[in-house]
Amino acid sequence: MTFSGLGATNARLQAVVSEFYNVASAAAFDGSSSSPTSLAPGAITTRASGDLIYQWGVDFSDTNAYGGAFNGTGIFPGADFTLLSADLQVGSSDQYYIQPNAGVISSSFTTSGSATWGSVALALKSATAGTPPSSGIRIVHVQHTLLTASRSQGRTTPTVMQFPFSGNLLVGLYNSADVSVFSVVDNVLNNWVSAGLTLGGGLNDVAQILYAANAATGPNLDGIAVTLTGISTGDVMFVLYDVAGADASPFDKATTAFGIQLGGGNLTTASLAPSTPNELVFNETSIDFHTINGLIGTGFTLDSVVNAYDNDDPPNGGTDASTLDEDNGYAHVHAPTTSLLTFTYTYTRPSNGGVQTWGSTTWR
Repeated sequence: MTFSGLGATNARLQAVVSEFYNVASAAAFDGSSSSPTSLAPGAITTRASGDLIYQWGVDFSDTNAYGGAFNGTGIFPGADFTLLSADLQVGSSDQYYIQPNAGVISSSFTTSGSATWGSVALALKSATAGTPPSSGIRIVHVQHTLLTASRSQGRTTPTVMQFPFSGNLLVGLYNSADVSVFSVVDNVLNNWVSAGLTLGGGLNDVAQILYAANAATGPNLDGIAVTLTGISTGDVMFVLYDVAGADASPFDKATTAFGIQLGGGNLTTASLAPSTPNELVFNETSIDFHTINGLIGTGFTLDSVVNAYDNDDPPNGGTDASTLDEDNGYAHVHAPTTSLLTFTYTYTRPSNGGVQTWGSTTWR
């Protein structure tokens, strides 16, 4: 994305990405509305039946350079709409509705708290187009949350998360500099289990993967409360995955690895050999220094939000710790065979030394 008109103004950016099929591949636009101060952006008069009505809203009053700070406890969809995301940490949400007949349509969210939100709505014409999701196990949604932020925000209490959910498996990738997850609960009493944990180089660079198997499905999943083993002195990330098509008992195996990398070059972390073909394998890697920005190997997908290198980086290399995923590695791969898988990451400025201490957990 390229932005214009900013000049010397710092942009406090938030974004969501949603994917749909059966939207017209040409001349799809059928109207829009927007408001910089309201979760009700105004009516749209559509001309075609079966439109996709899509709305996105963001908390403008609490965006900042340190990861946002929404003060509410809930985001709620408009009548007939279905939530796609509901980020209670930064204040961001999107929802959709299939309008059966052409005509006037108004969309809106409601939220708790006193924030000033802005929102945009868009109508897109339908058509037989695109590719439906394939059968088998797949990731439906991903949400990145700055769980606690002692260093950047002075906030030690974990954010209670909301996560619209449509699959049957919940996965959480967690990293911290010093504490691990003791427990996770949610409003529908899913059974959260820690699948793998490494404390890295001695209570440093904690990497942990948690999951809730055979999870209760619903777009209103919320109250996801994480209890930590202590108060972190750093900033902590929790990345949630909504997975569909998983086995009711999905656990296969988990592996961990940790070390100290003083020299440059790619970072080779935990390995795992799936027991059966077509398994979905996750990896969480926590590093002390630099910024992970890539993954080596065919089929591997880096899920990290990457903090790009810039001139403000420390002179000895790497970026300063960022609330964009804390510069760590979050990744997955659909494994077509039972061959050994190794998650090998690239990172910024490897010529200026390694990532120092690191910890890594892989799970299927």
